Amino acid sequence: MKSEFDHADKHSGTAADAVGHAALADRIRSFSSGWDGMRDQLSEAIAGLADTASKLDEAFDKSERELAKSIAGDAQ
Repeated sequence: MKSEFDHADKHSGTAADAVGHAALADRIRSFSSGWDGMRDQLSEAIAGLADTASKLDEAFDKSERELAKSIAGDAQ
């Protein structure tokens, strides 16, 4: 998803080139460039969410391993 935000301007340029109408192509490019700042913010937020999700995954894995060890130790 982050990659889509990072490359959206390129994709919109391709779309603008493909529409075959100069005024519409200009509007597509204008809209796309108007979103540059917001796309950057969204991309940074997505990267932060991905980092947080990875840390949560690691924490749950660690907790699960510790719980499994504890249960195995109690069973012996």
